Amino acid sequence: MSDTHPHTVCVIGGGMSGLITGAILAKNGYIVTVLEKNHIIGGGLQSFRRGDAVFNTGLQVFCGYKKGCMIRQLFKYLNIEDKLKIKELDNTQEHIVWTDRHHCYNLPKGIDNAIDYLIKLFPSEEEGLRKLSDSLCEISDSMDIFNVRKEQPHPNLLKYVNLNAEQFLKQYTSHPEIIKIFDSYCAHIGSPLHQQKALVFAFAICAKMQGYYRLAGESLALAKCLAEIITQSGGKVLADSPVKYIHIIQGKKVDYILDADHNTYSADYYVSSIAPRLMLDMANEAVFRESTVQRIQSFCNDYSEICLHINLKKDTFPFVNSWIHIPSLFGYTKIPQYIYIFTPLNDNQDDFAKTMEIHVPYYYAEFQKWENTVVGQRGTDYQNKKEELAHAIIEYVNRYYPGISEAIAELYIATPLTYRDYYGDPHGALYSQAGLGIPIKTRIDNLFMTGQAVFHHFLIGTAIVAVKTTETIMRRSLVEEIAEA
Repeated sequence: MSDTHPHTVCVIGGGMSGLITGAILAKNGYIVTVLEKNHIIGGGLQSFRRGDAVFNTGLQVFCGYKKGCMIRQLFKYLNIEDKLKIKELDNTQEHIVWTDRHHCYNLPKGIDNAIDYLIKLFPSEEEGLRKLSDSLCEISDSMDIFNVRKEQPHPNLLKYVNLNAEQFLKQYTSHPEIIKIFDSYCAHIGSPLHQQKALVFAFAICAKMQGYYRLAGESLALAKCLAEIITQSGGKVLADSPVKYIHIIQGKKVDYILDADHNTYSADYYVSSIAPRLMLDMANEAVFRESTVQRIQSFCNDYSEICLHINLKKDTFPFVNSWIHIPSLFGYTKIPQYIYIFTPLNDNQDDFAKTMEIHVPYYYAEFQKWENTVVGQRGTDYQNKKEELAHAIIEYVNRYYPGISEAIAELYIATPLTYRDYYGDPHGALYSQAGLGIPIKTRIDNLFMTGQAVFHHFLIGTAIVAVKTTETIMRRSLVEEIAEA
């Protein structure tokens, strides 16, 4: 690449991972075009307004913003840290976990602090909890790219490779309350303990125990900052531009892509940040090896959620600067067992919450009968089911936090179909094919992958993959530059 002839990149999907990848490439001199199918960019960064209330559809909190960790350094590297209003969650009760209506735990920030807190409550488990803390710190210290270091082998982690998260925890404790507390983290990891790989689980726990942060106001502000980097570098971020076709020449190179309006886009490089199973349907030739294709098609991570976006009556419910989990009211065994609740942070936050988010893991299959309908035309049966579920959820949450039902001014309900339409996964999965482990480099010379299917979801997962994708395209390391930002 030269200054007179910069390389061009076309990114399929303007969600979190696509925008971060595009912004890093744009900062390094590439001319980037991002094509987003929705009217609003951002994917999990999307926000919407109802009156003067702002609701975030995806990103509520994030980790990796501790000094020297990837998100903070990446924001500095992209020169957007000062443009965002970032606040820490409560240090003393960052993670509030109800294991049932009679047992509530307020976990403080930091691995050592959280473990010390649990030891005070469960002194007979001290030895196991100390060993668990040592293992978590060992894993945390080995997370090179999370800690913004060049990656190197860590043979000490081999002992965890064949364990699932439940097996990992039970090496140190079998106390049911402690297991339940750690299981609550899975509500945002994407699957129950017995279905989660030990190292992925431990990575998420380590990252989250180092501290949570949140954006004040709309999460869309982050998407706008990333898009601005792309456009100011001569690129484009185009909404309402769903890609329908990827034309590959002789199984070697993408020649162009086609959107729904038959516009064609050509570039030197192409990056897909959408669900791999959707991308496969767009290509005219094989993108991966057959074994990878089979893994993509058979991979099951299709749980979705019901989300209640609540506008609260003025001065009726206190603002809680924590991440709250309560057990789910539904008896599902293959998806996370906890509901998570937030009172979002406003620009001028006082002692009372203005809005509330209640996220309830739920199966797409429960709404599959309406999958061929469109928003606003799904019929009275659909509306009745939404309202019945919302009533049951509010009544249930009210047992833990009395007064919620009386505090509601307006209620907006998102279902698995909502997530299907906005996130793009055919089954409305929150995390699509997160953790699938597909390669960044495809069989096609100029086609690359980014996003949660490569490694992990959440902001930290997509940011790490974005860095690795851009390094693969650029054929050089960026970690040192990001560390020094």
